[in-house]
Amino acid sequence: MFRRCQLLVHFFLFLDEMLYWKRCNVYIFTSRTCLQDPSTFVPQNNPPCPTLFVANLGPTCAEQELIDVFSSCAGFVKLKMQNKLGAPVAFVDFKDANSSTEALNRLQGVILYSSPGEGIRLEYAKSRMGLRKRDKRP
Repeated sequence: MFRRCQLLVHFFLFLDEMLYWKRCNVYIFTSRTCLQDPSTFVPQNNPPCPTLFVANLGPTCAEQELIDVFSSCAGFVKLKMQNKLGAPVAFVDFKDANSSTEALNRLQGVILYSSPGEGIRLEYAKSRMGLRKRDKRP
């Protein structure tokens, strides 16, 4: 009887978590197979920056899907999507580097609804969105 109660509690906790992510429009599964371990990503050399570079997006990924995901993070400002040689990438701007760091840690490896099966890869952009190299602030 006790074991059955434990299983029910775990099941309801799982459902509650899935409903939370659905409300946030983040379509992931909580099993280990669907949320990649962020430590498996190659470390980056770029210093913390308010803008994040987003890669490993599926070919059918839409800008609105990414906006739905990233706008749930504190400090979200804007998102711009690009198509580089058939592979979509995006840049997401936050109000400061602390906000972008929080989003990077929270969303690294998340599998989107449109993903072919691998999680998104996040890293700091080389420069702030909207600033050219000569305008780059220290």
